[in-house]
Amino acid sequence: MRHKKLKIALPYLSPGKGSGQGVFEETFAARLDKRQVRSQVFYPTNKELRKIPKIGGVLTMASLREHYDKLAKFDIIYCTDGTAISLLEGELKKRIIPVYHCSAYTQWQKITVNENKLPDIDNYRKYATELHKLELTSPEVSSYSHEAIGLCSVQMARNAKNIIVVSENVKKELVELGANPKKISVIENGIEKQWFEPVEKCRRCDEISKKWNGKPVVMWMGRVGSDRLNFKIKGIDRILEVMSRLDNKKVHKVVIGLVPKAYEDSYRHLFEKRGIEFIANCSYNHLPHLARKGNIFLGTSRYEACQLSLLESMASGLAPVTYNIGVVPEAIVHGKNGYIVKNINEMLEKVNYLIEHPKKTQEIGLAAKETAILKHQISDMVDKYLRVFKRAAKKNKLWS
Repeated sequence: MRHKKLKIALPYLSPGKGSGQGVFEETFAARLDKRQVRSQVFYPTNKELRKIPKIGGVLTMASLREHYDKLAKFDIIYCTDGTAISLLEGELKKRIIPVYHCSAYTQWQKITVNENKLPDIDNYRKYATELHKLELTSPEVSSYSHEAIGLCSVQMARNAKNIIVVSENVKKELVELGANPKKISVIENGIEKQWFEPVEKCRRCDEISKKWNGKPVVMWMGRVGSDRLNFKIKGIDRILEVMSRLDNKKVHKVVIGLVPKAYEDSYRHLFEKRGIEFIANCSYNHLPHLARKGNIFLGTSRYEACQLSLLESMASGLAPVTYNIGVVPEAIVHGKNGYIVKNINEMLEKVNYLIEHPKKTQEIGLAAKETAILKHQISDMVDKYLRVFKRAAKKNKLWS
């Protein structure tokens, strides 16, 4: 069958406003439409499934099958490892290409099963009482879906004929789980051009940053969700510990967080009582304005494959101080365009060094920006994805 345009279906779990990953997925879909490709995004229509305790996430994932008949009309079905769509490849007789933004099974093993071996786990437990007061969903509830999705992702990795991963670390993890390395393409995440282009003045952002009084700004950006699992994965406890130990007279501390409205006030109290300014649910269009007014970025996650917030901070010229996870060893050259640390004390040491040496901070920030420009533009990323899609479609005589 021949088509003038390659037709690609994109079944996603939720619209983009819920997370940085969601914004990334929708941006990717929009980019495909500009490349002589016909694409369509599909979401689960039953919004109540997620509310079911323990298995809501799994049921939502499985409900994407409701689009079966429509999906069958596309040449390529592109899905994330958070869906089970790739398990339908033989039935649909279509090439289904999953992308792994992480290995869900490895994440479950590291974060839930082997919690005692996590670095800085004692620091996480230090905040147990406050987590209880926040009324975040307990790990016992969220880990059930975590395990089920992880096991599904293992089967996807073993059975899919083509796989895309966002870092060499994820490729290594999938190979250890039984995936064929010859079927895996490594394509690091890219970020939108708004992070690289000059931005117009924004009165609202200027009013926020005016309070920073010209001090060096230590910043964290990301999702602070409604469950303890996210708190642990993102290393929110590390943010609290490192920032609370920084001298308020020398530095301004900022957390820009995407958070469910019901938890906004609780998180604000958690941060602000430690002298940390909390900017909740900032519009994505405003993020580059605020990020460029920072100086140092904290990468505190315990497990992520290709942190978009790290790449965005680099593109903004911030000097990253981060743990060695995911894409970090591919993006950061220690001492050149950032610092890679092993524990809270090391992170605190490097941050204090940068605070005391502003020229070094600027030098590293500029090097980080050059890396982002060279390796992490979304236009380059989409080109690489399309090459994988077209090879797969031609091999199966779906498109030419």
